[in-house]
Order: sequence, then C-alpha cells, then structure tokens
Amino acid sequence: MRLLPCFVLFITIPFCPESPRYLLLQRKDKVAARKALVWLRGTDDVQAELTVIQKEGDVMSDDNKTVSVVGIFRDPFLRKAMVVCMVAIFSQQLSGIGPVTAYTNAIFLAAGLGKLEALYGTTGLFALQVASVFLSMILLDRAGRRSLLLIGLVGSTVCVFSFLGFSLAGNYGGYQWTTYANLGCVLAFIVVFNLGPAFIPWVLVGEMFSSSSRGAAMTLMSAGCHGVLAINTFLFPILQTFIGDWTFAIFGVCLVLGTTYLYTHLIETKGKQLDQIQTELRQKLR
Repeated sequence: MRLLPCFVLFITIPFCPESPRYLLLQRKDKVAARKALVWLRGTDDVQAELTVIQKEGDVMSDDNKTVSVVGIFRDPFLRKAMVVCMVAIFSQQLSGIGPVTAYTNAIFLAAGLGKLEALYGTTGLFALQVASVFLSMILLDRAGRRSLLLIGLVGSTVCVFSFLGFSLAGNYGGYQWTTYANLGCVLAFIVVFNLGPAFIPWVLVGEMFSSSSRGAAMTLMSAGCHGVLAINTFLFPILQTFIGDWTFAIFGVCLVLGTTYLYTHLIETKGKQLDQIQTELRQKLR
C-alpha cells in the first residue's frame, strides 16, 4: 500500500506541465510559461503572476548569484527569515503529529479503548485527515497563511493538553468516559493540524525567499523537518515507557513556545508580492 502513491505519481507526472518559472526564467519561453500557468491555475487571468515571476527573475539577474545554505546563515536578513520558517516547521513536528500518526492504534489502546474501538478510531482519523486537507485548500487563500497557521497551532495545543488531562483523569480517577473524550481529542487534533500547520510552513518558505535563496531555504527546511520527525518518532515510545501520558505535556509546551514566537514574528503573506513581503519582514525582524 505504501508503494501505491509512488506508482500513481510515476504514471501521472509525465502528463503534468513543466514549471512556469522554469519555462519563463530558464528557457525564456513566455508562450509555454503562460500555457503551463493557465493549466495550473485553471484560468486565463495569469498575466499578473507572470509579471511577478519575471520581476523576480530580473532581480536574480542583477544579483547574478545563487545563495547557498552557508549563505543563508551569513546574510542577517535571510538568517532571521530562516529562523521564522524553522520555528514553523519545528512547531509542526514537535506538535506530536509524527507519533500520533505512527502509533495511533497504540495510543488509543493506552487511552483505554478496546481493540475494535481503536481500529475504528484509526480509520476515522485518516478519513478526517483527507477531508481536512481538502478543506484547508479552500481556506488557504481566504483566511490567509498567518491566520490559518496560528489557528491550527492554538487548536493543536488545546487538543494536546485536553488529551493529557483526560488521560490522567481516566488513569488516576477511573473515569470511563475519558476514553471517548481522548478519541475526540485525537480526531480534533488531526483536523486543526491539517488546516494549517501541516503545510503552511512550506508555503511560507516559498513566498518569503527569492529564487536565488529558495533552494537553500527548502534544503534547510527539509533537513529540519525530517530530522526532528525521525528523532520524535524514535523517542516517543521510550518516553511513553518512562513518563507515560506526560509525554504529551512536552508536545504541548513546544506548541505554546512555537505559537508565541510566530504570533510576534510572522507576517501575513497572502496576496503580496515578494518585494512587499520582504520589506514588511525586514521591518518586523529588526
């Protein structure tokens, strides 16, 4: 089953158009770039976006250099912008989403659900995950990146601490109803997480960095994301053995810290061109 998405991608990707940015800036083919962008956006009204891409390409030509990973850290502004994006991706991974999806059935069983109930809960979780992704696609350009990310992080924080509270009440107070409350917390967590924190960090790095530094920024984001995910997934069962339900307190604290930082340092990028985004970001991060 894990190979199925790879197979589908292998079959369908030849039918996808080339990147409009690549066609316009590298191959200098305006007609093909416009055609590809019309296909991707589903509308003929793409001239404004083509103009933005061309302006960004002109800036790259003036700079005449590509920023490396080391260059990100050497430039004060790029370094600060990278910190904002890294906090967003760390908040995503340290929310507990990795262990929750990897050990869903075990978490439900530990919370007091029976084997059949845990199976139903796991099935419902992944169904909600798919549904919430489609909902987030609708909300992305309506609510804004910053709003969706912060709402998702605050909602995730509430769900994590609620899960912890219900688990402790069930384990130490003997309340049977808390098992179903925990199931609701996990399902609600999946919904609010996929509304924003699941994908907006990747949108931010694409909108906050120019083409000359975007590749290096994406490399750092990917390394940070998968590094924390691997450590998180490996340590979760160990922490569960030693501190039990209090493991979720660690996730909750990480979410509080990340949300607080992003609330004070992150700007809204929806509907703004790169130069406007970077101007506002420079003022915010002074």
